[in-house]
Amino acid sequence: MVCIYCGGNTRVTNSRSSKKNPGIWRRRHCDNCNAIFTTSESPDLSVSISVIKREGSLETFSIDDLYVSIFKSLSHRREALNDARHLTNTITTKLLAECINGAIKIDALKIVCLDTLNKFDKAAATYYSAYYPNKPN
Repeated sequence: MVCIYCGGNTRVTNSRSSKKNPGIWRRRHCDNCNAIFTTSESPDLSVSISVIKREGSLETFSIDDLYVSIFKSLSHRREALNDARHLTNTITTKLLAECINGAIKIDALKIVCLDTLNKFDKAAATYYSAYYPNKPN
């Protein structure tokens, strides 16, 4: 990676993986201007995960759509934006563990969302199950 200040070459001086979401934190040092800065790397999930719809077609995973559905379910909470962001990260981590060959069925995705919401806020889980029903084949 190049330096954000001068464009020179950088080297990693410290690196840690994140426990809560799929990503890596890195401390970088510029060889040219001696600047030290931090970067955060995370996978592009829209390319990494496909969703298998009920009719069998594949759709790319959208973390934005997931976030919006979680946010709507939490709209009654005071900290809905922040809670939705954290729950989206939690659900995404669980989805990555459930993926088989980079794909997950839409019903499995909804079950992961519902289980996570149910543990966090039962009213949000009720809202989610009403507006995003899980209809088995």
